[in-house]
Amino acid sequence: MKYIAMLVGTLQALVGFVGTASAKDMIDYFQPIPVNSPLTSNAWGEPGVRPRDTSNGLESTNNQYFYWDGKVTKTTDGKYHLHCSRWPKSGGFNQWASSIAVHAVSDTLLGPYVDQGQIYDRISGRGHNVSSLVLPDGTFAVYTSDVSPGDFYTATSINGPWTFKGSMEIDLNGHEVAWPRANISVIVRPDNTFLATQRSGNIMVGGTDLLGPYVVQGPSVYPVIQGLDNSRAEDPVIWYSGGHYHITVNWWDSRVARHLMSKDGVHDWKDMGVAYDPRSDFIRYTDGTVNHWYNLERPGVVMENGHVVAFTFAATDINKSSVTGTDNSGSKIIVVPFDGASFDADFGDGTGVGGTGGNAGTGGLGGGSVGGTVATGGSPVAGNTSATGGASGMGGGTGGSSTMAGSSAQSTAGSNSGGGASGGSGALPDPTSPGSNGCACRAASVPYGRAAWWSLPLVIGAAALCRRKRRVSRPSQGGFCGPF
Repeated sequence: MKYIAMLVGTLQALVGFVGTASAKDMIDYFQPIPVNSPLTSNAWGEPGVRPRDTSNGLESTNNQYFYWDGKVTKTTDGKYHLHCSRWPKSGGFNQWASSIAVHAVSDTLLGPYVDQGQIYDRISGRGHNVSSLVLPDGTFAVYTSDVSPGDFYTATSINGPWTFKGSMEIDLNGHEVAWPRANISVIVRPDNTFLATQRSGNIMVGGTDLLGPYVVQGPSVYPVIQGLDNSRAEDPVIWYSGGHYHITVNWWDSRVARHLMSKDGVHDWKDMGVAYDPRSDFIRYTDGTVNHWYNLERPGVVMENGHVVAFTFAATDINKSSVTGTDNSGSKIIVVPFDGASFDADFGDGTGVGGTGGNAGTGGLGGGSVGGTVATGGSPVAGNTSATGGASGMGGGTGGSSTMAGSSAQSTAGSNSGGGASGGSGALPDPTSPGSNGCACRAASVPYGRAAWWSLPLVIGAAALCRRKRRVSRPSQGGFCGPF
């Protein structure tokens, strides 16, 4: 009977694994946008982006400026600070190379953000792909990619003044890297060292010096997906939450973004499915109104208590390359709420680093117990100690946040036949097709309660087979049920 028990345990572990695999994609965690100001159609833009709340994010209501990029930081005084780029509408969108880096402030996360003007005076304030981060010592950095690639500015106050620190140093480490200083995304890791990626998806590990050197770790981590040309991939943003590192990357021509995840931020990056898609209805208000922006690019994550609470997007109502200086189209930065606590419970492992306040992640699915228990930890904030997160059970017992780590293999051109987007159509890969998201277990995943029931016939059948095998086998023989 011990062999039957072993078999049953194996099947239970398999059921637990299937039960903990999240059946949702990242796009499913975006939340409806609360309406701050009455939705209005008296605004620039195509009908698909009207009516809208013009007080959400940062917008030039008279369409005088293009706003692009966008990274929000909350300070101890409760205010929200947005660093982004701006250039005159009069020259058309394609004059983005004339953009300057600007700072905007809001009393609330969603806005409205009020433009405070140019951030720094060097090179006439020019900067594009503007982002920012809080440094381990509590000071601040702003950095740019295009126009002034890899330039860092630092300040003791988020309001400035800002001092030019220098430019990012990159050690290619024998690798060929396209656009090494384009679309840079930099974070502080829990050990207070820096980690970065850039347009072509190469991971770069830094030390404790903001300027580097950042050492390239290998080839691009982007998945190979049928119908998506990785030379058209851009705008990666990297962050750490739920005990894992995450990247979203956007294919600008197909207008779809994917979510990638890694346990250590360097190795085994896996494609977890759709991150966001402007053709879907995920930009919606609490009253049910939906906006369809044509371009959603340059995302930024807003972190609070170790979880992502919102994403910022640079948005245009029509193809950005077609926006002229005289039409009724434009760009703005929108802020979209995101349920990062549930996201980390479903995708994380409960081993995040505890931050101030120690907010608990919402409970994941238990490996074999109905409901699972709430994980008691998990706000990852650099420099603090690990919280006691609840890892998911694998075959009984209480479960905390479930993990997807190791469950999905990176897609290859041959692994997702039938699941990729058709060339040029921009159609999404079928999320229910094994291999289309690089993870067959996601397609097979069912609620763990149902998984436990459908596994019962397998257990009974295996037990019956073992009983029959025992009757016909000699003691010295082995077989499916092992030697008796």
